[in-house]
Amino acid sequence: MTPKASQLDFNELFDESPQTGLRHNTAPDSVDEWVGNRRPKKRSTTTSQRVIDEYIAESTKRAGTGDWEGAKPHHLVGLYIVCHERVYGVKPIEIAPSTFLFVTQMAKHQLRARFDDDTTAAVEYMRWLWDRERNRREYQDRRARESNQIAGEMRRIGWRLHFSITSPLITDYLIHCKRR
Repeated sequence: MTPKASQLDFNELFDESPQTGLRHNTAPDSVDEWVGNRRPKKRSTTTSQRVIDEYIAESTKRAGTGDWEGAKPHHLVGLYIVCHERVYGVKPIEIAPSTFLFVTQMAKHQLRARFDDDTTAAVEYMRWLWDRERNRREYQDRRARESNQIAGEMRRIGWRLHFSITSPLITDYLIHCKRR
């Protein structure tokens, strides 16, 4: 049975020394023992360009065979880079070694939240999205040529929009699937 606060003898509860909030001996040697002499492992926040190029090559190969079994979010980012380059004519420079892991994390969250970890379903979404984008670009260019004008600038599909779990592009895809 726990005594009420009014029944506690505060002289018994606290010793005479001032309270520091620390629950261990504060002598320098004991802090070193408590913390230990090892340094925490530093996690790398960058990926080498060689590794990114390998994921791009694997994604291209998987796209050709249609075999996405065992693919990781890294492969989805690699596929995004390939699709971006094919539709717009340039690789997305914002996916650099310093941002690749962050983009991969976004792809991983989207894969879990919107595709129930089904990589094949995510790839079908990407196929639909980039096919639609390519057709829109071609249509815009064709209309501009027919009217002897310069094609207007359309916003491109950046990785933040593409891999966001709240992307309106996913809603567009769900509407497309519903209509089929």
